[in-house]
Amino acid sequence: MSYDWNSFFGTFAQTTGAFIGIIAAFLISRIIGLTDRISNLTDEFDKLINKARTLKISFEKCNFSYVTKRTIENSSSIEKFIKNGEFKNLTDQEIISKLHDLEELYDNPEEIIEAFNHLKSRLKHSPYQILPSASITLAVLKNIEQEKDKIESLEVQVHSLIDLFHGHKTACWILQINNLKTLKRISLVLLLSFPVLVVYPLHFLPFPINTSPHLSVNPVLILQQLLSIKGLLLTLFLAITEWMFFSISII
Repeated sequence: MSYDWNSFFGTFAQTTGAFIGIIAAFLISRIIGLTDRISNLTDEFDKLINKARTLKISFEKCNFSYVTKRTIENSSSIEKFIKNGEFKNLTDQEIISKLHDLEELYDNPEEIIEAFNHLKSRLKHSPYQILPSASITLAVLKNIEQEKDKIESLEVQVHSLIDLFHGHKTACWILQINNLKTLKRISLVLLLSFPVLVVYPLHFLPFPINTSPHLSVNPVLILQQLLSIKGLLLTLFLAITEWMFFSISII
């Protein structure tokens, strides 16, 4: 009984080729969608960077030193604790910690200790002077409050910026785990299956009727197949397709 293997290899190569082509089309459409998503995330990160630079410049313009020194020098709570001897025999670090408990200060140890020592010296020489908090002008109080409000507003913006960054970072992580890794696995499967399921069956055509196919490791025969027009075309086709799948697999 004669059997025409040409129809089998031709149909098999066409079917698997069509199936791989459908999957490849899906991959390309997904990559285009991911490219747009990555582009959007890149734009968002650029906006965050620009916003962070603007906030940095704004923070550099804030007068932290003024707020810290004025707050300490005009604090009735700190003055009361000094007069009661609450700061005696304390280290600088302990003093700073205690001052933070009494007032909202910006962490600059040198300026905090300097302002504290200035207040302590003033009280030592004038122990019965009117409380600074009662004699300080409204203009100074207003300046301190305005500067604090400005700093607090910037801090809120910084926290909001950090939240946005973590949100975009999570989006990138999900993009990497749920999309890119899946596409890499699919492209790797196609990379390995295409030469076996499509190119290899095609190299048999045209196949002599009434003969059965068999594997051969004859180097001369393999070289003749590769150097033939059919072999060169199939090799070129294989190289282009494999390069495409390989490019996707290393994204």
